Amino acid sequence: MRIIVAALLGACAVSQTPDASTARDRLDAYLLAYEPQLSALVAAEEMTQRVEQGFGGWRVTSRRIHSEVAFVALPGNAGWLGFRRVIKVNGKDVKDRGVPLGQLMAEGASDDYDQARLLLTDSAAHNLGAPRTINLPNLPLELLHPRHRHRFAQEVISREKVRGAETVLMRFDEFATPSIIQQASGGDMQTVVWAWVEPASGRLLRAQVNAKDARFGGSRFSAEIRVDFKDEPALRLLVPSEMNEKFFVDDAGNGTSVAKYTNYRRFQTSARIVP
Repeated sequence: MRIIVAALLGACAVSQTPDASTARDRLDAYLLAYEPQLSALVAAEEMTQRVEQGFGGWRVTSRRIHSEVAFVALPGNAGWLGFRRVIKVNGKDVKDRGVPLGQLMAEGASDDYDQARLLLTDSAAHNLGAPRTINLPNLPLELLHPRHRHRFAQEVISREKVRGAETVLMRFDEFATPSIIQQASGGDMQTVVWAWVEPASGRLLRAQVNAKDARFGGSRFSAEIRVDFKDEPALRLLVPSEMNEKFFVDDAGNGTSVAKYTNYRRFQTSARIVP
């Protein structure tokens, strides 16, 4: 009798796992509601980057970067734009860092899209490793947004727990070209996105992006970014809490970084960013 009851309970658990289309529908609904809430926040970012070069890792370089970050949804369903203003590198102030990011956003000083892109590019100059602007925790939010649903094949892989919460692990493979992520010199970066989604609510608790150079031969640029989202009780909202990155350096080197996000606060903005 116990064996029969256990089998029935197992069948019930399996039946509660949504199919890929249903799980994606719930994730889409969550992201559409989540976008304007996260777009009103600024946070402090503490990032530590580490590079090992030479076979056997004989030379190690590390860097601590203290920044402010914000994530803004562009009008017209044009996508997410991540802002980062670097304040300190290895404990030293960065010159001409300008006004605080929250003040910049609130005053609408970022109403020029070119200026916003320049801010992102300037901050990227402090990264170790290959040039890149994708190492922001809004990256998986952009790739998983419903506006890109037609670009990805989707499947439910398994059920997993994230910090004690039940989730379904989903995999999204980008098949459309040109790819969303492009190399600095031009060329596709094929992406696979892993998403840990609460089956009933569609909330995104964790996401991982793997991107690889789509070209054959030679050095193949690659990147891996994993973002964990945790509840922020004061805001009653899930927010990025930690980002882990593996980034390309060269054929004889590799890089890793860990970023933690704290001190979330809201800003009221009149910014008019034109895509």
